[in-house]
Amino acid sequence: MIKNDPFARSNWKMIAGLVTLLCLLLFNGFFGIYSLTGAKRTTAYFTDARAAAKDVQALFMKQVQTWKNLLLSREHAADYRAYYYEFSKYTARIQDVLFNLQMSLDKHPEIETMIRESRDSYGALSDRYVTLIFAMERKQDFLGEDPAAIMQDREEAALQDMERIVKAIDRLAAQEIERAGDFYLVMAASSLGLVVIVFIFMIVQIVVNNRNTQRWILRIGQRLNSYLPPQLAGSIFRNDGQLEAANARKHVSVCFTDLQGFTAMTEQLPPETTSRVLNEYLSSMTLIAHAWGGLVDKFIGDGIMIVFGALDDYSEASQARRCAGMAIEMQNTMSMLRDKWTAARVEFPLRLRIGINSGIATVGTFGPEDRKVYTAIGSVVNIASRLEQICPADKILLSETTNKLVADSIRCREIGEFSVKGIAGELRLYEITPDTSAIFKASQVKWK
Repeated sequence: MIKNDPFARSNWKMIAGLVTLLCLLLFNGFFGIYSLTGAKRTTAYFTDARAAAKDVQALFMKQVQTWKNLLLSREHAADYRAYYYEFSKYTARIQDVLFNLQMSLDKHPEIETMIRESRDSYGALSDRYVTLIFAMERKQDFLGEDPAAIMQDREEAALQDMERIVKAIDRLAAQEIERAGDFYLVMAASSLGLVVIVFIFMIVQIVVNNRNTQRWILRIGQRLNSYLPPQLAGSIFRNDGQLEAANARKHVSVCFTDLQGFTAMTEQLPPETTSRVLNEYLSSMTLIAHAWGGLVDKFIGDGIMIVFGALDDYSEASQARRCAGMAIEMQNTMSMLRDKWTAARVEFPLRLRIGINSGIATVGTFGPEDRKVYTAIGSVVNIASRLEQICPADKILLSETTNKLVADSIRCREIGEFSVKGIAGELRLYEITPDTSAIFKASQVKWK
């Protein structure tokens, strides 16, 4: 696990936020389904109650019609009992429906009271019907009153009672549905508010994580630059861990440096002093190489390999001029470092040797999958290394190829032809003249 990894630190917050958001969404969904189901159940409940009340009205109208039929045919009715049984059948059904309706609405006292009163009044009305039927069967005198007129007011009152029950059920149904809707809206608004809060929290967390991640990547990049050349680290970061270019043959200018006398110094000075001197030297040379656009390929003890043209688009002449300009600045800086070390009582004659060559090399990544290096290989690299090995102290040796590329910018002098180990034939070599090194400090920017 990477120490101080912002992803690891914030993952639990993001997971908690996602879980909370999911729970809220699920709750809102389940509550919506529950509310919808409840609304349907309430609607069905009151629809059934209203239908029952309407059934009572319909049954009563049939009973009234039976009564009217009896009145129309009473002069010829042979069997009043048949009317009585039919009438009683309607009475029983009406009482049964009213009782069930009263029981189903017992949680609503207002309607339950209305139904109970309607049952009582209907019971009295039914008894009155029965009394009149038996009286008509016995041919009793109604003292000049019409039986139809006797019951008309009571029938109208019963119908009005039932109509009031229907309206009360409709009103109660509307109230219950509205109350359920209001409750759902409140809960939905609360859930939505929580969802928005969690969502905002997650957005803020993402922004914070992004900023922390950028800082973390910057720190990693800075640390990575301590182990890899900036050009190489930048290429890896820009391409998701991969280099931008595949292995290829390219024109490069290669520089090798070496400290003459450093090995002898390490045998006589304490390790702390040796490390301080070496780190100061390598840091100074690396800064100069980066300033001129060079790729610090590797450190070889106190030596450095620097390549121009591997990960850049410099022209062949620009590669060589930059490489030579860098070498001149390195020699000038080395002179100042010697003075500084001498003042610090590090009195060892450290001298810098530099060899430069230009040509075609194979550039890319080499090595097994778990340990790759980015470098340049080929004879151009080998020759640059050999030039550094035969270079006199405080000098800069150039190959003939490099000299041709820098001839219009840097004065060099030919020092002759030399045989180099591992290279067939002799090489014509050149040395940057001392007067060029002196002029360099005033003209280094122009050379870049």
